[in-house]
Amino acid sequence: NFPEPPTLLEEFPDRAQLLELNEVILKACESDLHKRYRSAEEMYGDLVLLQGGKSVKRLRVVERRLAVLTRVGVLTAFFAVIASGIFYETNRQRRIATRNLVRLHVANGTRLVNEGDLFGSLLWYTEALRLDAGDPRREEPHRIRIASVLRQCPKLLNVFSHGDRLYNSEFSTDGGRLVTASDDYTARVWDVATGQQLLLLQHDGEVQDARFSRDGLRIITSGRDKTARIWDSRTGVLLQVLKHRDTVWNSCFSPEGGLVATACQDQTVQLWVTATGKPLGKPLQHQGNSPRVTFSADARLLGSATGNGSACIWEVASGRKLGEYPHTTDQTGLAFSPDSQRFLTCEGSNLRIWDAATFKEVSFSPIKYPSIMDFSFSPDGRAILTASDEFTAQTWDAATGRRLFSPGVQHAGPITGAQISPDGRSFVTAGNDAVARVWSTVTGQAVSPPFKAILMIKQAYYNADGRRLLMKSCDQAARVWDLATGDLSGPSRTPVENEQRLISPSGRLLLCGGQSNTVWIVDTETGQNLAALPHKNGVVYASFSRDGRTVLTASEWDTDELFLWEAPSGRRLNTVTMTATYRVLYAAFSQDNSRLLTCG
Repeated sequence: NFPEPPTLLEEFPDRAQLLELNEVILKACESDLHKRYRSAEEMYGDLVLLQGGKSVKRLRVVERRLAVLTRVGVLTAFFAVIASGIFYETNRQRRIATRNLVRLHVANGTRLVNEGDLFGSLLWYTEALRLDAGDPRREEPHRIRIASVLRQCPKLLNVFSHGDRLYNSEFSTDGGRLVTASDDYTARVWDVATGQQLLLLQHDGEVQDARFSRDGLRIITSGRDKTARIWDSRTGVLLQVLKHRDTVWNSCFSPEGGLVATACQDQTVQLWVTATGKPLGKPLQHQGNSPRVTFSADARLLGSATGNGSACIWEVASGRKLGEYPHTTDQTGLAFSPDSQRFLTCEGSNLRIWDAATFKEVSFSPIKYPSIMDFSFSPDGRAILTASDEFTAQTWDAATGRRLFSPGVQHAGPITGAQISPDGRSFVTAGNDAVARVWSTVTGQAVSPPFKAILMIKQAYYNADGRRLLMKSCDQAARVWDLATGDLSGPSRTPVENEQRLISPSGRLLLCGGQSNTVWIVDTETGQNLAALPHKNGVVYASFSRDGRTVLTASEWDTDELFLWEAPSGRRLNTVTMTATYRVLYAAFSQDNSRLLTCG
């Protein structure tokens, strides 16, 4: 047995060292091998430490803490490495997912561009740009795509509103002004370019109709205050008040402006002398409420029509009724051809074409079309346009009554109004689906993106040069759109040429107009010009083939010359001159890209 240490250790000044020495001896004599010193050197080290006046116990505490900290550090480092790996992999997967999503957005945008929905494509392209924000190299191709689409997009010039319901709106002949009629008891004249109100024309009741004279110098308004009023369109001075016994629904000037015709709720139509405001002859009795009136282009005939009964033809000079015909479309009145040789009436699903000299139907009349809502001649008289309550519109050859394309163009609701452009090459439709759209008269292909309003669009009109559209909707607003678009446009560019496939199907290549009649093939990823396609004359059409390997361009001179180019190298493919005897409006490659169809 080991001797007991002194019992009164407090009396020893080095009692702490004695206790630690005792612990060293106990550890050296420990029966458990795992608790005993592993070697004499280890015991010697502790004795030397004690001899030097240091504490072995304190050292062991420090060593244990250091061991714990070491283990904690190792574990922390281990988990940090694992976390870093997970973070890196997560970020890598996120980047891959983002790039895949960007590609999907670009593909969707490109698909909509090729389908003609330019406005819709911008939503996808701008979202792709947002996902790549902060990376200038990746942002650039998105900005190129967006800029290219914006160059082609029609632009909203102005929105016009009274703050109340609009009954009618119309361009002046020069297209620079707009007149609107509202239930706020006023008609107003606006500057189309600036949106500024120029004139306020006051009635004592709701204003149902407002129209310019052909020379643009006068305006006639019709209202529930039982008057039609003639105004100076430049100063707003009231020139004449035409009094009636009931609401005046509709009025119009004769082509030369010397007469006006008004249609009253009391089932009468009245002719008036514009300069004096005096009636010309007796009221013309027309069975049915709210007739619509229109003059023939030669001012020889006046047509009146109601939606619940009949259409009448009157001789302007004598006031004599020359004919009466069934008419059941309340959306539009009788329509004369531009040469005044024919006129149209509608009875249910039958559009009837009449000879204005004999007042008999032409040989191919009637044209069968379901639930006709609106109809009109083209400005050159060579085509007829019909719009249906069954969501479709169709153009017809006015000489034969045959369809110009099939099937008819489609909306998602009844088509409430339609009009052919002044050059006859396109037409606009407006519908209950709150959408208006421009289409090719010949092919029926969409040549504009859909124009969308908040509520149904009642009517859409071209201005005199066909470069602007006026749309009147049920959201108390009239909107004017500028259709002039694109870097590939020449001086006589028209909306129908928006049908070009300017972005390749893959979305990697873009056609951009340059200086000196050059078209550039551009890499949308880098923004770099890959190849120049030179032309001697202005380029009026350009598009990619279905596989994106061929570019078609059309250069205008006396006839359109066609060029085929390899993409993206820009190598000329056709060595034989290809010409079209018409201006190319649209081109389509066959499925295998071996054949080409053009039309104009």
